[in-house]
Amino acid sequence: MSVRVTVTGDREVTATLRRASLRARDYSRPLDKFGDALAAQTAEAFATDGASLGEPWKPLEPQYAGWKLKHGPDGGLLRDTGRLQESVTRRPFPIDSVGQRSAVFGTADHVARFLQHGTEDVPARPFFVVTPTLETLMRRLLADHVAGPKE
Repeated sequence: MSVRVTVTGDREVTATLRRASLRARDYSRPLDKFGDALAAQTAEAFATDGASLGEPWKPLEPQYAGWKLKHGPDGGLLRDTGRLQESVTRRPFPIDSVGQRSAVFGTADHVARFLQHGTEDVPARPFFVVTPTLETLMRRLLADHVAGPKE
């Protein structure tokens, strides 16, 4: 008994694989789109005091909340000068480097890490987060990029 397989159109298959291989060398377009999505998600996090990321940020201590309401611009969480929010909700970020195979996004605001991760006295209020939704988006962007335009 034998099985015979005939492949037709192998030139097209080879050409398609070659184009995909070339696209897989430079991921800068999907990485750039991911940066845009990260900025949009972070803007939504600020608009919802973190709730859009899955868990609302812890409220301010009552005494500080009262002081901030009197002296702060809007009394919102993570909003004192607005500098941090501005730096992580619009592209380009202060740290915004997109290469062919990697990207780095961030802020140079010196208080960001204390607010993101918390301290002994300040609870963590993460705002710059790669959520499962963003991970799924990144996988889709990469797959679509390598697959190329739909024919």
